[in-house]
Amino acid sequence: MALVRVIPHMYLFTPLGIAEAHFFESFENFEVDSVWTCFQTESKEAWQWPNPLVRICESISGMRDGCYTEFKITETYLEVLRPHILRHKFSPLYDTVTGEE
Repeated sequence: MALVRVIPHMYLFTPLGIAEAHFFESFENFEVDSVWTCFQTESKEAWQWPNPLVRICESISGMRDGCYTEFKITETYLEVLRPHILRHKFSPLYDTVTGEE
């Protein structure tokens, strides 16, 4: 396992909204996703997100426009995240769990 500190931190879009990524963990086994250790900007909570559940945030200087592919989360995992998503109103999944789509 390799743990890398991200300096300067970068902003990622997670299932709970925008987060500051401060660490990246990469594993020697290719069957295991790499993990980002982030601090959610809305709640300041620390979360670890596997690579398929993060997207890089838009950036004027990086010419990224804010468009991203949807998160593919199973119904079971969505139920586990539901109480946390409800506390993060800027989550891209907030409308999904409240039924306001």
